[in-house]
Amino acid sequence: MKQSLGKLRVDFVCGAVAHRLRFGGGRGQALAKAMGLRAGKTPSVIDATAGLGRDSFLLASLGAQVTLIERSEQMHTLLVQGMERARQEGGEFSEIMDRMTLLQGDAKDLLPGLFAEAILD
Repeated sequence: MKQSLGKLRVDFVCGAVAHRLRFGGGRGQALAKAMGLRAGKTPSVIDATAGLGRDSFLLASLGAQVTLIERSEQMHTLLVQGMERARQEGGEFSEIMDRMTLLQGDAKDLLPGLFAEAILD
């Protein structure tokens, strides 16, 4: 069975994600608090199930360096396209994209290498 990806789109510039960027409440949002973002503390974050990238975008918009991992090749492609559109938008969106790193693969396979890199840094 072939699925059409024509209607699904990752969009960081318009719609709900952009609205959350403008009016979401910054570091006072529940996700930001749960990840430990507060005055003077901005952790690096790994989003091991990136999906549409909305949570990662929020965290990156608040200054966190975010590594997104997406197992699905189709979702990874949609994320690449969405991130590229945001970079082309420029300004604040490009700066946010600079804090997001997208990897394709299974988190259980990629996480050990990421942790090893973090220890060596």
